[in-house]
Amino acid sequence: MPNRKIAVVVLICTVAMFSLLLLSNCQARRLGPASSPTASLTTRPLPSPTTAVSVTPSPTASATTAVGVTPSVTVTPATTFTDELPIIIARTDYHNGQGGKATIHLISLNDKEYHREIVAENVWHVCGPIMDDNENVYVPVKPFDPFGRSDIVLHVIPRHDPIKRIELDTEGISSYQYCYGKMVFAGRGVNKIVIMDKDFSHKIVKPKTIGSKIVIGGLVKGEEDKVIAFNQLPVEENGKQFAEVFIVDLNSGEITEKLLPAPPSEEPSFGVPLSPTVKYNLLFIGVSEDLKKLYYSYFEAEEAGSNVLYTRLGMFDTENEEELHTYSKCCPPPDGYQQYREYLFSGHVPEAAGAALLLSMKDLSPVVDLHELLKGEGTSKISIVPFGKYFIVGTQSKVFLLSQDGHILKEYPLPPDLIGKGYTIVEYLEDD
Repeated sequence: MPNRKIAVVVLICTVAMFSLLLLSNCQARRLGPASSPTASLTTRPLPSPTTAVSVTPSPTASATTAVGVTPSVTVTPATTFTDELPIIIARTDYHNGQGGKATIHLISLNDKEYHREIVAENVWHVCGPIMDDNENVYVPVKPFDPFGRSDIVLHVIPRHDPIKRIELDTEGISSYQYCYGKMVFAGRGVNKIVIMDKDFSHKIVKPKTIGSKIVIGGLVKGEEDKVIAFNQLPVEENGKQFAEVFIVDLNSGEITEKLLPAPPSEEPSFGVPLSPTVKYNLLFIGVSEDLKKLYYSYFEAEEAGSNVLYTRLGMFDTENEEELHTYSKCCPPPDGYQQYREYLFSGHVPEAAGAALLLSMKDLSPVVDLHELLKGEGTSKISIVPFGKYFIVGTQSKVFLLSQDGHILKEYPLPPDLIGKGYTIVEYLEDD
């Protein structure tokens, strides 16, 4: 009898231990992927820029674990970024050198099913591609012309539908903006602005300048179906310098010109000593949507009599006519800036002077130290493009998705055949 009692007790204990072990195993399977600090981002929703998440870039993280999320932080479920928009890079293969036949490949880094390509004749240069809210990619192509007067051919590439080829009556495109459901293009030194509707019909408007020359330095989203273009060069009237802006009504094409007060500047004169109180060769690089702030680059001598000039950036209040902030760190490039929302940024290429920058337009402060952020990466060429609520930074081997406060959210390795070679990133200017 005692032996039977002992056997029953042993049996009960064994069943209880087995039940506890099974329950523990089930809990581990259910909680593991959500609480593991090394969980892959491909199976986890990407936090939006407004989500309170501690994000720390890891220099040794793999492509699927580029974001370190503290295990105690809960990420609110949301649509994954990879389900929203493709991150696309463009590569051009010239078959017989520039001026001949070329194939332009569009490759998505986060959507393996996406691949489009264009075969074009007589290609001299491919301008920066841009994408709209419907995932149409616009690729402007400059044909070869020994006199440089050939018109731009715009290729519109839907995700699935046939490619459209549109000849634009303009010789160059260097600035573009997507706003109020329309794509807008402008070219430096070309007194034409192209406004394209959703059905790809377009019209061309021509700003008139009071100065001797207009060089459109950029396009800025304005208010109520308007876009703002600005002349990169200062204009002079009654002995005073101004910034010349053109407010374009996207529906009617009507253009309103305005002159904004600007800081005085000069051009260096041969034989005249440089002065540290003078701004030399000032160029406008941005303007606020309400036209109350101007942004510009200029050269400055650090001491009287010096023959060395340094690049500076400035921010000017057009209402009170006073300089608000300057940026003199590092080596800002004098030209090549783009404006998006409340940011100014510029990439870096080996043949150009200056470092890559991403600056806040509130006070010209750096959003992130790109040199420190990309430490260990090949950075002889750095591309920066806006991508909706984010930014994308491209290096010689990887492409990084950045939050608006400069944290790495995801990284994508380039295809092996593109490492160290030239490519461009398709921009997405969200029309919010």
